[in-house]
Amino acid sequence: MAVFGYFLMRLLVFPLADEVWLDDEDVIVRKSGKVVRFPVHQIINVESSVLVNPARITLTLRERCELGREISFCPPQRLRIFSRHPIAEELIARAHGLKDWGEH
Repeated sequence: MAVFGYFLMRLLVFPLADEVWLDDEDVIVRKSGKVVRFPVHQIINVESSVLVNPARITLTLRERCELGREISFCPPQRLRIFSRHPIAEELIARAHGLKDWGEH
């Protein structure tokens, strides 16, 4: 049972970033004591889980950074579970250069 638990944690929890936040047009990621900053236009895909608790967002980057090509994190909890997380919507809009993230 412990071995199964370890592999489950390795698959679902260990890859998660500690913190992710936006600073103007940059994304800042902190994971395991490392801090990486990259422009939001480096994001080529934003995958957001639906019907999964806690929610999970995965960013795929154009170029590999110090933390890899994919960065996953859990955004703050919200009440609506049947739609994409608003943070994922905002990241998609910013990555595509939309001024108002409600435009798409």
